[in-house]
Amino acid sequence: MVYMGANVKTKLSVYHKRLLLTSLLLIIIFASLCVYTLIVNVEKSSLEKAIHVKNETELDNAINAVQKGGSVIIALDNDITLTNSPLLISDKKDITLTSNKTDGEFFKLIGAAGVSTININNDGVLKLEGITVTHLSDATGSGVTINEGSILILINGEISDNTNDIIGGGVNNRGTFMMHGGVISGNNANFSGGGVAVSYNGVFRMYGGKILGNTAMYGGGVSNGCTFKMFGGEISGNTASKDGGGVHSIYGVFNRFGGTIYDNKSVQGEDNVSPAETDGLSNTIVCAGIVSTVGVVVCLFLYFKFHKRNIHR
Repeated sequence: MVYMGANVKTKLSVYHKRLLLTSLLLIIIFASLCVYTLIVNVEKSSLEKAIHVKNETELDNAINAVQKGGSVIIALDNDITLTNSPLLISDKKDITLTSNKTDGEFFKLIGAAGVSTININNDGVLKLEGITVTHLSDATGSGVTINEGSILILINGEISDNTNDIIGGGVNNRGTFMMHGGVISGNNANFSGGGVAVSYNGVFRMYGGKILGNTAMYGGGVSNGCTFKMFGGEISGNTASKDGGGVHSIYGVFNRFGGTIYDNKSVQGEDNVSPAETDGLSNTIVCAGIVSTVGVVVCLFLYFKFHKRNIHR
């Protein structure tokens, strides 16, 4: 009887553990579905509030109608080609561009030849939440130019297949660029910063997303001449014909708190980061160089502190 009792208790214990694990799994699945539903509803709500545009004239009118310091969400209902000049975001306007498309693709904003597709200046703010910023294959011009005092926030979408004769094929940044997601790919600069160029007083903060498959003489992925802080994301598959296939930061300050930089190529210099990384993180003191459990905790604390502060700026 004692043996049978112990056996029953063991079976009950196993049953309770399985029941607990099953319950936890169901809770996780339910929570995931709730989050997914919330995201979908937020996206639908954004599209419902958006001004829908089908051509360049309607897009220009939608932006021009915004008062200084005002904001608007604009949804592209199809690809739009700009004819002569960049799309201008200025005068402290806060503009969000998205796509009215549900198949996982993005509508394209195609720049005019010889100029940037988008130009942000005079304290303008642009959020990209699901469009592709590009040029035709035979046209030159950066994807986005950010001037001093202005801000670009890339949340989702692509900046791809743009070419600048000098610097900043994808993003030519002299202001503030915050990258939370999306992809910067297939861009080229004849001198530096195939994907992103940071110059003058520019600041680039990378929290997520991917910078891949871009080319330049220096800094195939990123050329940093001022401030680049990397908290997350991926920089890979970029190429430099001279130095810094992934990141070229000889003339700027590069702080890497997270993210990955790998499989970049340089013909003559450093493949991934120039100057070369010596401690796994380039040109930076991370948590006083402490490689321990305490160091990891401090790094996480600093990451979330900076992330929370910067995302609300």
